[in-house]
Amino acid sequence: LAPPSRLVDQRMRTDQHRADRRTEALRQADRDRVEVARELKQNREQRKDQQEQQAKNQKRNERLRVDAAHILRMAPERVRHADIQKLILWEELSRDVADRRCPYSGAQISAAMLLSDEVEIEHILPFSITLDDSLNNKTVALRRANRVKGNRTPFNARADFEREGWAYDAILARAEHMPRNKRYRFGEDGHQKWLREDKDFLARALNDSRHLSRVAREYLSLICPQGTRVIPGQM
Repeated sequence: LAPPSRLVDQRMRTDQHRADRRTEALRQADRDRVEVARELKQNREQRKDQQEQQAKNQKRNERLRVDAAHILRMAPERVRHADIQKLILWEELSRDVADRRCPYSGAQISAAMLLSDEVEIEHILPFSITLDDSLNNKTVALRRANRVKGNRTPFNARADFEREGWAYDAILARAEHMPRNKRYRFGEDGHQKWLREDKDFLARALNDSRHLSRVAREYLSLICPQGTRVIPGQM
């Protein structure tokens, strides 16, 4: 007979596994509802374009999962989503593999280096002022460069970049290799342009936040059914 402590641990693991499965089912159901709600607002051509883009993204992610598994020497199913996202952003730095560099320091980033702790995913325009967590607002940079930049726009961090020997003009030149909807964020008026071009983003983000809050409450209620309360985030 197993000791009581081991039986308790086994029961806790079993309960957690069940809760995780139920939560994932809830998440999937909510994701489906959100996608359906969004698709209802689109015309047939827009839905077709979106489906084609989703298929392309899925194929790209499968390719990068295999690449990451080869670099990390592990099974593809063990590759983290963050590693796939790093590879997506790394490929955006330049079409020339040898010219994929940290946007700020200019240091070359190899594939092996990319998937190490030396390189981080970072928000070009601070998440704290944009709530923009999309790939359009992300890049990969050396951990040290990310610390120098801090919670600022590239333009607002330019003086500290210059002190490190990283010329702001060179940063803008490297940004020119990136997709058009990303490169402008490195400029002096990057935040102002973002406010103009993504004026509906905050409203979408708030709606998504409300949705995620409901999912979080459902998850917590599974773990602590008697101890979950919702506090409205209103003044």
